[in-house]
Amino acid sequence: MATTSRKRYERLRTGFANSEQARSVTRRFVTNILVCEETDGTLSVDTNMIVFQGRRGQSEHFFVACREDRIRQFEVEWKVIERKGVF
Repeated sequence: MATTSRKRYERLRTGFANSEQARSVTRRFVTNILVCEETDGTLSVDTNMIVFQGRRGQSEHFFVACREDRIRQFEVEWKVIERKGVF
């Protein structure tokens, strides 16, 4: 464990580590889900999203997006066969 902690410490000191200073809080809101069955057996799923990211005492960002997915059932699971997103 000490070796792992030491390696992490050294990596963080390089400035190239993937971490945030100050740590952010991220919230995702997915709303207005509309599901329609298409003639070929696939489902068309439209959703709207808001993503909030904030750092205590620093900055706040809101991202708004919509997404259009087409999904199809393969045996016992559903899979996305097409995805479009607009930010």
